[in-house]
Amino acid sequence: MNVSKWWRTAGAAVIVTLLATGCGEESPLEPDSTQSPTATAADEAADAATDGLAAVARDDDEDQEVRNAAVFALSQRSNEEGVPILMDLARTAR
Repeated sequence: MNVSKWWRTAGAAVIVTLLATGCGEESPLEPDSTQSPTATAADEAADAATDGLAAVARDDDEDQEVRNAAVFALSQRSNEEGVPILMDLARTAR
């Protein structure tokens, strides 16, 4: 994955967070049966961004600086989203 692709993934995470906080929900990124379609779409986009960051962090062929940036971005996600991935990365790091 090249740097520009990583920036699109990281940028998506920022945009999703900004959109989600404008949904009027107390905790917009947590699933709720009363969520609007916009909030649900924001949740799905946040999951996709987190998955993309995890893939970059795990990619041994990726530049180390890019991987480090992905790990940092994962550390900024909520505990429920980022911690399990970061723990897995720590366990499998070479």
